[in-house]
Amino acid sequence: MMNIPTMLKQLHDMLFISLKRMNMLKYSFGHKMADTKEKVLTSEQKKEIKKFYSKYGKVSYVFHNFYTEKTGVFSEKYVPDNMYYNKINMFYCNQLIVKYLDNKCYYNIMFPDILQPVVLVTRKGDCWFAGKELVTFDEMLDIICEEDAVFIKNATNSSGGGGVKLVEKAECEDFRKAITEVVSKINVDVVIQRRIIQHKDFARLNETSVNTMRILTVLRNGEVKVYSSVIRIGKPNAKIDNYSSGGMSVGITEDGKLKEYAYFFNGDRITQHPSSDIEFKGYQLPYFDRAIEMVKKAHFYVPHFKMVSWDVAIREDGAPILVEANLSDGQIDLHQLCNGPLFGDDTKMILDEVFSK
Repeated sequence: MMNIPTMLKQLHDMLFISLKRMNMLKYSFGHKMADTKEKVLTSEQKKEIKKFYSKYGKVSYVFHNFYTEKTGVFSEKYVPDNMYYNKINMFYCNQLIVKYLDNKCYYNIMFPDILQPVVLVTRKGDCWFAGKELVTFDEMLDIICEEDAVFIKNATNSSGGGGVKLVEKAECEDFRKAITEVVSKINVDVVIQRRIIQHKDFARLNETSVNTMRILTVLRNGEVKVYSSVIRIGKPNAKIDNYSSGGMSVGITEDGKLKEYAYFFNGDRITQHPSSDIEFKGYQLPYFDRAIEMVKKAHFYVPHFKMVSWDVAIREDGAPILVEANLSDGQIDLHQLCNGPLFGDDTKMILDEVFSK
């Protein structure tokens, strides 16, 4: 017979997953409803959607309408956001493990030979560490104050750039005090990293932000497949590139070239960056093949998570560097706006696998 502590633990975990699903559904549906300007789906297109998804359950037309309106391209294979977050993501990503394992403080253990930003210090629980050495708060500040700028990140729950802060010494009257104020407001584990110097061809797109690629991979039958790649570019004068924090996303072709349009969070699109004036279409990203090779290798280190969204920067010397591994809940909308249906011709195969369980 199951003991009471075990029962309570299982109930807690089930509640955690249920609340997560409800929040993602509320977020995705509300966002698409708010940013949709008009209903563009024809009755014939609705029939195609209904027929394609008939064996997987009833779907709302809200999501297909959003992607069709914003891109001008219809496909019945667009994956509805709620189905992605509440079914596909739940199927491919172990939600109980992610609650504990998705922590940037442990990336050096999880991805031991994958190049990452230089970590200066971490806070795990209420203890500060420089590498493996336990340090005091003042010693941590001494280490940080040797730098000109640092990224302070929530080690967990940092989606959308909300848990990332760039602190630059030149912009602070008191650098030490500024660091103290930032970390004192974070109630989860913390990672403080040296700023990445990105490759000049990435910096040209927007020099104030580190512009990272978001690459989505799926691990099936012992093989890793890349399903979608985009680059996230910061808005003018922005310090971060996040799509949901005002940045923009552009699709990347298999040979590392940018597609024609950059999309904003609300679905609006442009063909050139507003500050650099660079036209996106055909812009060649250097060392894209190295980034793909790196994430394919890294995915085998986290096999409990069959679908991972990787954030990758290209360092000034051309080396790909892992900025973040989104082990669960990587955004779907930036992929489908920039590149069309997330799983392309594999959509039915993916859905059959998910709904067969």
